[in-house]
Parts: sequence; C-alpha cells; structure tokens
Amino acid sequence: MPMGINCCPPKAVLFDFDGTLTLPGALNFAEIRRTLGCPLDKPILEYIADLSDNRQQRRLLDMLEAFEMQGAEKSVPNPGAEHVVQALRARGIAVGILSRNGIEPIRKAFQHFNGICSLDFDVIISRNDPYAPKPSPQGIHAAAAQWGIRPWEMMVVGDYIFDIQAGKNAGAVTVFLKNPGVVQNFVVESDFTIASLVELLAIIN
Repeated sequence: MPMGINCCPPKAVLFDFDGTLTLPGALNFAEIRRTLGCPLDKPILEYIADLSDNRQQRRLLDMLEAFEMQGAEKSVPNPGAEHVVQALRARGIAVGILSRNGIEPIRKAFQHFNGICSLDFDVIISRNDPYAPKPSPQGIHAAAAQWGIRPWEMMVVGDYIFDIQAGKNAGAVTVFLKNPGVVQNFVVESDFTIASLVELLAIIN
C-alpha cells in the first residue's frame, strides 16, 4: 500500500540535481534552446530524441553536454544541501540522484561541494543510463530496484514539474522545492512544497 503522508519516514530519498542539490541558474536554458534550435514548446531531450538524423542527434547531445560542463564550472551547492544529505545518511536513509543531466557534468559539479561528494550517493541515475528521462518513472523504478524497496517507500525531491510528475507516475511521495526568487511558469501538485532543502528534515521527522 502506498506510503501515506502521515506514515513512517521514507527508506530512501531521490534528489534531482541541477537546481535542487545545486543552486539554480548555472545553466542558461534559453541560450541552450537557441543554440540547439529547440522549440520553446518542447523539452530539450525529447526534441533531440525525435530527430531522424542520428549524426545530428549525437552532435546536439555533444553540444548539450558542453553547456552542462560549463554550467558545472559555476555550480555551487544549494543552501542546506550538504547538511540534509549528511543528516539523511546518518539516519540510515538511502540517498540518490535522478537527473536529466549527463553523468560527467554531475561529477564535475561535485568538485564545488565541500561536505559531500558523488560517492555519498547510493544511486546516481543520469541520461547516460538506459532509462527514459523524467517525467518517465523508469529511473525511479530502477533506483527502487537497486535499493530493494518499493517506490512508495521513497521520497522524490525536485525543483521542476518533471520531477514531481516522475514521482507521481512511480507512486512515490513527492516534494517540490520552490527556490526563492525563481519565477515558476508551471503548476505542480506535489505532496509537499518546501522553500529550502532543510525543511525536508522537518517533513521526515
């Protein structure tokens, strides 16, 4: 039976990366879209996937990765991110990452973290893994399988609608991070909404 809001703490927490564990703003999505020729009404990864020319797909993915590597150079931890991950691990709650980003930019961004590193996460699922990207629940199901738990025993935390949709599609408890000062042009229906990652600990407690 799916975990209710008033149930016991989750066995695992799956975080989005860019804009959730990192401070938003490192990636200029408007510039990326212009450079890749991606229409405003289509997500970038889906736009690339729908191209019929494999060489063009590869070229655009390489360009996207270059943007992400540049963004990783400017990435810094979101306030409270390192403390929250450390606190969850201390409580025996597994932590993981589910991102539409490439794995190398994620690893590079961790060079700007002091209290945690990529090895502190039990699972990291990126677009390099063989799963459909969020809002598909495939990555969440894969993480649950690796942990040996059920999706509703997990929390999915993210700052974008795809994170919440993926979590709901998998049956997980969803937590939307509404970063202060970030304009939001979408509506989410998450189980919880927080303005800071440290609020996550109060929810779990």
